[in-house]
Amino acid sequence: MPKPHADIAERRWTNDTGEYRWQRRVRFVNSCARCISYHGVIHKGDIPLPQLHANCACVDIPLPPGAESTGYPEVEDIWRDLPAEQKRAAVGKNFARLVDKGVLDFDDALVRAGSRGNSYRVKTLTEALADKNIKAGDAARYLDKGAATRLQNAQETARKIVEREAPKLARLAREISQYDESLIRQILEERVAPRFLDGVLNATISVEDAWVAEFGPEVAKRIIDGSLTVEQARAAAQGAVGR
Repeated sequence: MPKPHADIAERRWTNDTGEYRWQRRVRFVNSCARCISYHGVIHKGDIPLPQLHANCACVDIPLPPGAESTGYPEVEDIWRDLPAEQKRAAVGKNFARLVDKGVLDFDDALVRAGSRGNSYRVKTLTEALADKNIKAGDAARYLDKGAATRLQNAQETARKIVEREAPKLARLAREISQYDESLIRQILEERVAPRFLDGVLNATISVEDAWVAEFGPEVAKRIIDGSLTVEQARAAAQGAVGR
């Protein structure tokens, strides 16, 4: 799939490569989340990209050598002025249902994407809820059974991945774009003492060292090897204080 050109943030680019290029334009008429993520993307090729799905309304504008790309408004500006029914088409019925219930807002849907933050994509429902610190169970009551189950499974899967990769993610949180930072914070808040949280997020202390400082090296070792959970370690520590 094509990648955003480095100069796409300016929405204008002169093709000085000596090769043919194309720039994808999204019509924003019943456009899906996948299509919106390619708005303005410049790509190589002698022919346009294929349509991404049935009834896709996107078009590719030819950019022969020496041509200048069309200047497009930022997706954020277009999104702001889109009718509600077009936003519903982009986010999907379950996201839209939570908007109707006041749990989410259409303004929660967009996020900058790409290594330079020069394009946009529509968040998944799981991402949007994590950004608002809304648990799956709190949102599930507004969804049908199948959607609620998928949402809870997705959040639980994301939670397990972040838990497993917490030491690595904490060190790389500023660089890793596929994990939402608010979800990382939400997971770490449950597993790292408050006095160490900012240090872990800023990578000035590791998760393992935070556990050593809170529980001691022996208990921390058991947490790391999986034979003890943080919750069990805290419960044991509280029990020892109470005796």
